[in-house]
Amino acid sequence: MLRPRHVVETGTGQGFVTRRVAARLHAEQRLACYESSAEWRAALSSLEFFGRDGRSLAPGESPDEGAFASADLCLLDSDFAYRLPEIQRWWRCAPSGAVLFVHDAGNPHVDEPEFALTRATIEELGIPGFFLANPRGGFVGHKPRGAAGVPSSSIANRLVTVEEELRTLKATKTLRYSALARRGYATLRRWRRWRGT
Repeated sequence: MLRPRHVVETGTGQGFVTRRVAARLHAEQRLACYESSAEWRAALSSLEFFGRDGRSLAPGESPDEGAFASADLCLLDSDFAYRLPEIQRWWRCAPSGAVLFVHDAGNPHVDEPEFALTRATIEELGIPGFFLANPRGGFVGHKPRGAAGVPSSSIANRLVTVEEELRTLKATKTLRYSALARRGYATLRRWRRWRGT
């Protein structure tokens, strides 16, 4: 549907998504795959799949700025040590109109710190798009025409996130029932400081 000329995929792993994307590409479209694990990269390099029909396995662990600058579509599923820098690099370097898909971008119903951090990074950068409600969460975004690739107002984005969290907290009984415990804890801390313990 998007008809990208150049697709970049990270976190290729066993190539489940890779094979499905490649099946939809035409001769003039290219697919560059990145895998951070040296073991997986070595296994993938032995496949006949790569090296023909515009499909390539990149020697690097993660795309550089040039790879992101030439990609119309990026699919990010890399290890979390690489994921956040990739999202930031994509936002900084992607051409206008480029599309981004991020796996494991946080579903509010799943308590996974790495997923939540991915979601927070996307929100802080202000990347336009939408989050998917699949179990691990996903994100589909795009680089608007004329976007500079930097947060327009990361403070404003943080405030929006905090306001949403406060609304969620107010809707629960936690805020009402925890006030007494918070006062008790503050009193205990003052008493311990006074006693020097």
